[in-house]
Amino acid sequence: MAHDLELSVAAHYAQVAADLTEKGCDGWDTVFDLVCQLMKHERAGRLFSSGRLSFEDLSGFLPKGVSPRCVRFVCIMFQNGRASLLPTVSEQYKKIMDVKRGVCRLDIYLAASQTMTKKLQDEIKKATEPLHGGKIVELSFLEDPKILGGFIAVSGYRKIDASLAGKLEQIKKRLRRTS
Repeated sequence: MAHDLELSVAAHYAQVAADLTEKGCDGWDTVFDLVCQLMKHERAGRLFSSGRLSFEDLSGFLPKGVSPRCVRFVCIMFQNGRASLLPTVSEQYKKIMDVKRGVCRLDIYLAASQTMTKKLQDEIKKATEPLHGGKIVELSFLEDPKILGGFIAVSGYRKIDASLAGKLEQIKKRLRRTS
């Protein structure tokens, strides 16, 4: 139950950030990513978790040119005791913006021994774009030691298992049905 509540609160913060983006306030990805990284460092993490994070403190950690609205927004999150939600807010924000921009993220899990050439990346992208209704497909290639060959593609709730183990499992199921 607590997880659902936290996800709901994070989604509201993310929606506010997305709405501000549409009003010309950019830089959320940078702010969210950098602050999430800084929270992992001991000294910065203590300052962030204290709840006394000021606009000046946070601005000092960020690159010049970041929108003051983004900085204030994150400061308010920290002052309201919502710092722990920042990684979830960042993730939810990216999902909202992907939908608005017509982008579909596709994670491709490969065997550690497989080499991913540019040609193969382009072929996978070309083959998967029609499956996503003309959306822009952004691919991420990740190694999975459990995969011996082939690949597993994951996009949202969809999963395409073209791995060697997946193929063997399909054959095993077919053999059981026929016997």
